[in-house]
Amino acid sequence: MPQALSVREIYEKYPLLFPKNIIQCNTGWLKIIEEMCAAVQIYIDFEFGSEVPQVVFTEIKERYGILQISYDGGDKIVKHIIDFCRRLSYKTCEYCGKIGDLYCSTKWRKWSSTKTLCEKHAIEY
Repeated sequence: MPQALSVREIYEKYPLLFPKNIIQCNTGWLKIIEEMCAAVQIYIDFEFGSEVPQVVFTEIKERYGILQISYDGGDKIVKHIIDFCRRLSYKTCEYCGKIGDLYCSTKWRKWSSTKTLCEKHAIEY
């Protein structure tokens, strides 16, 4: 699998989607974010016969162990693309991008926290 772009490279490649720096997650999910951006922008650019409002992401972060993605614009196809990518984060380690599961532990904070981790990172963290 090709290496994911860095956060800076994603911002540079998709300037219409990111008017400001809003990605706040670990590097394991960057490939999901990159592919989501590509799918959304291609759909908006080539949707013939209708005018799809430009998507602008307002927040991308980890919350409750999955990607939380907030945005303006788009249509129901864009919503499905983004929902699919959010669901991918349920099974993708947020640190390395390998297949993972949702774990709950009190180790990370003073209260219970959830993270999506591969086996290796679940043991380490």
